[in-house]
Amino acid sequence: MLKAEFSIIDELVTKGLKRIETEQSVSLVKVNPKEDFTFTSSLADQISLKKSNTAEVPLYMARLLFEEGMAEPVDKFLDRKTLARISSEERYKEYRLTDVPPSFYSQLKYVLSSFRSEADERRASEIESLATEMVDLRLKKILRYCRLSSIPPELSASMTSEEAHLFNLLRHIIICWKKEVIGIGGK
Repeated sequence: MLKAEFSIIDELVTKGLKRIETEQSVSLVKVNPKEDFTFTSSLADQISLKKSNTAEVPLYMARLLFEEGMAEPVDKFLDRKTLARISSEERYKEYRLTDVPPSFYSQLKYVLSSFRSEADERRASEIESLATEMVDLRLKKILRYCRLSSIPPELSASMTSEEAHLFNLLRHIIICWKKEVIGIGGK
């Protein structure tokens, strides 16, 4: 394959994932403030939060609030125990994708960077191993689905946005390749 062809594929993957990451960072998440406060952001109007009153804020703000200890997540964020449970389910369900939160990969990157920044190499390595195993298991299943002529309806509900992006790219490449090689299929 020519270097330029790889560059095009790199660009498609990277731009798609950056778009998804941006969408997720501005999506609203529920937080429980630990104190009353008001703040403004260049991306949002003035936001007032009251102690112990659940509020919705963009994910990028929520992460800042969590890091500063000013709020707690309402919905459980990914941790080592949850990751281990999901990984176990992924191994058990040989042909079906386990349901994961829509922001799974975003949360996974966040958890990994948290452990690395705390210089907790043992925990970071443990999470990294679980994450790698799980991604490999999910990729194996996604690749299997890419080859099918029809897509099961439940598949799109069990994929994250990042996985759907990869699936659509791979599926398109496979359909195009089959059409060119044997002249069947494709648009």
